[in-house]
Amino acid sequence: MGGDELYNADILVQGGDAIQGITLAVPWSFQPGDPFAQDAIQSWKGRVSWRTATAYDATKALVQAVSQDPNRAGVTRLLEAGITLTGSTTNFNIFNEVPLVKAVPGSGGPPGSKYEFASIR
Repeated sequence: MGGDELYNADILVQGGDAIQGITLAVPWSFQPGDPFAQDAIQSWKGRVSWRTATAYDATKALVQAVSQDPNRAGVTRLLEAGITLTGSTTNFNIFNEVPLVKAVPGSGGPPGSKYEFASIR
């Protein structure tokens, strides 16, 4: 078991066979069919991390709050109450679920690695 800090390409390359089966808790994981992931690859010419995905959702929430009530007190009130996002990069409730990934043999990892992270929600 490990945390999100280990969820990176370097661990797959440098960890060799020692990382096989490592399970990590991460807020978001790359899925090839995910529209957000595909848009990110096109826009930024590469995969993005969970930090990018959750920052995207946080920015959408802030924009939505500001557009509903454009003052500090109103934005704070709306964010504290919770904002439902449509088209979010995450499809789970982080307070009720913890998404997991596992290092497994596969060709979907970075160059130089025979492992990839696979979602095991």
